[in-house]
Amino acid sequence: MEVLARTGDDVRGTSAEASEVHQGIHASLGPRDVVMKDRMLVKLSYNRSDGLPHPYDEAEARRHPDSEEEDWAEFLVVWRHHHLEIYEDYSIPCKEWIVGTKHLAFIVPLRQGKSRISLYSSVDATFCITCPPTPVRKGKSGQLDPLPSKRSIFHRAPSGTNIFVFKLKSRSRAIDWMWHIWRELGGTIPPSVEVHSPELGSRVKLDIPEIDVNGGEEGYQIFTHDFLVDACRSALRPIRDWELLVERELAKGVKLELCWRRMTRLDWIWLYHDIDGKPRHWAVLWNVAFRQPKNPSHLEIRRAKHASTKVKLKDGTILSEPPSIEGYVYRIKQNTQARSSMYLSSHDGNLYTLQLSRAHPPKPPTPPDAPDEPADSLFDKSRMSEEHRRAAQQILFSDGYIDLRSIYSVRRAESLVAPVEISLDEIPRKIPGVNNIDDDVYEGEIQGTNSDNEDVGGEDGLNRVSDKTRLRLRRMFELVMRSGLVVRFEASVSSYVIRRCLNLRTELSPKAHSCSNAVEWISRLRALISYWTRRHRVDARQEMDIAMAERGRINRKVEGIPDVQANSPYLGDFWNWCIIDGCRPVIRSGRLFAASGVHKQFKHKYHVLTHGHLVQYHITSVKSSHHHRSKIISLIDAYVFSGQLAVTTLPHSVSEGSPYESTPKRYQDGLEAEDSEEDVTFIIWYRPHTSGIPEFTTNEDGQTELMTDSVKMPSLSSPHKVLVLKARSKLERDAWCFALNCEIERIARSTVSRERRMRDAGNIR
Repeated sequence: MEVLARTGDDVRGTSAEASEVHQGIHASLGPRDVVMKDRMLVKLSYNRSDGLPHPYDEAEARRHPDSEEEDWAEFLVVWRHHHLEIYEDYSIPCKEWIVGTKHLAFIVPLRQGKSRISLYSSVDATFCITCPPTPVRKGKSGQLDPLPSKRSIFHRAPSGTNIFVFKLKSRSRAIDWMWHIWRELGGTIPPSVEVHSPELGSRVKLDIPEIDVNGGEEGYQIFTHDFLVDACRSALRPIRDWELLVERELAKGVKLELCWRRMTRLDWIWLYHDIDGKPRHWAVLWNVAFRQPKNPSHLEIRRAKHASTKVKLKDGTILSEPPSIEGYVYRIKQNTQARSSMYLSSHDGNLYTLQLSRAHPPKPPTPPDAPDEPADSLFDKSRMSEEHRRAAQQILFSDGYIDLRSIYSVRRAESLVAPVEISLDEIPRKIPGVNNIDDDVYEGEIQGTNSDNEDVGGEDGLNRVSDKTRLRLRRMFELVMRSGLVVRFEASVSSYVIRRCLNLRTELSPKAHSCSNAVEWISRLRALISYWTRRHRVDARQEMDIAMAERGRINRKVEGIPDVQANSPYLGDFWNWCIIDGCRPVIRSGRLFAASGVHKQFKHKYHVLTHGHLVQYHITSVKSSHHHRSKIISLIDAYVFSGQLAVTTLPHSVSEGSPYESTPKRYQDGLEAEDSEEDVTFIIWYRPHTSGIPEFTTNEDGQTELMTDSVKMPSLSSPHKVLVLKARSKLERDAWCFALNCEIERIARSTVSRERRMRDAGNIR
């Protein structure tokens, strides 16, 4: 009784004061005041059992196939005091305008003992609330709202459990909802947290106070990024290897970051403020509230690595990423020898083709006598952002691409009439490996002559020589494909060498439309082919090594029990910070099996994620090496979900047991996988918008954001589309979901005004 009677200074630093502080968050709000509201995708299910296990995640949902489900739909979810209100559009036109508000479809009570919240899928940050069926009451009379018969079970069933699965566009916003609801339902902060250092094989245990005596806030709020990093550095500094492995890297500018690790997946912690600029004190410790028994996680401190720009071969040779090249060329047709103008631009192992009107060439180099540009970080960041936008525009409006790995050699034109194709016997089938620099790479010397330097370029150069046909031939170069096809180009007006990965320097070819320009194209393309061919093989090997750490080799006789910690150092390279920081124009690219609807057939397509868009390319036959662009999907108002939620959306997933059966596979690049259909499937739920990258503007708060006034805000019931995608492995699927969610998060934070207007739509107060 004395404990219960404590007041004033007697409760300082105790759980009683922590409870008072937490209750004070909503103390000033009335029962009808709005705590939070957002538009979300919601999937409704009903199970006749009253005792569903907790936590209820996708693994448990797989064990309860008898649940009655509705399809995904977008709702407006409003949190008022001790319940959630889920609104939808009226099915009768103009009724919302007459009534003045949207239709209240469901109510989710938030009462301790009745409702429970769980992390449904850690990959997508979807969360689940289970509660008893709750009727929707209308007005002060308490009369039941008339409901369609198909939904009566969610409101009036005498027993059973309602299952609500929520998916938000923004991952950080979903975590905010989960954390606040968890605290509302009586969630308590654990007394301590452990931070693992995989590089040293050590861990640091930190106690979490119930209350911060100095600040008067709950104790977990002091566990910010800087606090945890400083505490770990102080605790680990006495270890001898810490100075060698970490402190030296920090002196070079490398940063330490925190992440939650689940098996071979890293969930980086990188957003410490919401879109309104308010601090998210739970950004680090939120996961302690949502531990999944069969998908354990722990907090780690790691170096924030970026995508490697070097490839080390087995003979010790190190290949650095060559600068990109782009410029105007003429395509020479084999049959008619006619010329057609186009623009070529290389990005991340691909050579993109564009029409001249959509070329988006770089700005001309700065003249030598021009004043020096300011050397500050803000200016460099602005230049980087501008260059990435330009590169993204090229990819979005390209006609197609050529995979540099499909090019056998780049050579000068030798005959007046270009051969249509060459014999396949002259081309080795094996792709260059990573053993040494001369491993099956056909380079050949560039046959240069003194006349190349004498060519002043353009029409002036042609007028100075008698054999104009021969000079024009010296200005041509050919791409010999591994399929035997030969493609001839003639160097045109100018070419640019872009050093994106180094210092964004733009170099113009010394002589436009000249022999030297053709030699420049040949040398640059050869370097790019040599590097990116090996880069892809190294990345495939790294992905396979990480996957084997989780499940072991497919050939069980070769390797025994998998060791999850065995390839821990590789995880930082695979889950690199280039995706989070957006420091490359191509966020992620690769081949996926895609279907443009749940009833459509899957086709093998190439996908490029860049600047808020997912670009699809047809993969044509082996003979043709040019793959045409097929579709551009804007990720504004898009949702991504995977795993069990994805396969149950497909019409065959419930009737057949195949989505949960593992099938061993081996791919051409050596990647081995043994994952089920559920492990490799993910879906993009989106609404079509006009493609293109909007310009920047300044909102009413003085923040810089994208101009999205031209992007229509869709209603809750407006038509949507679904893109079903399948990766080759679970690790690859997780990487795609991570990249897509990061890009959607970036869009939400660059369109703050639009996000606010969408939340306030519907006149819900």
